Amino acid sequence: MKAERISNVVLAERLGLSEGAVRRLVNPGHASRVDGVVSALAALGHNVIVEAHQQNTNDAWQ
Repeated sequence: MKAERISNVVLAERLGLSEGAVRRLVNPGHASRVDGVVSALAALGHNVIVEAHQQNTNDAWQ
């Protein structure tokens, strides 16, 4: 958002949300839902790519 110089208010207008909802969405300490993050990134002209890789058995959680 900083690179594009887009404020929370402008993003909120693009998403049809309140500015408070956008503040929560961009707050790394808030547990935002993935669909909200994807929508926000799409409104900024970005795509989300999720990849899955098989873990090395030595790296797997015990």
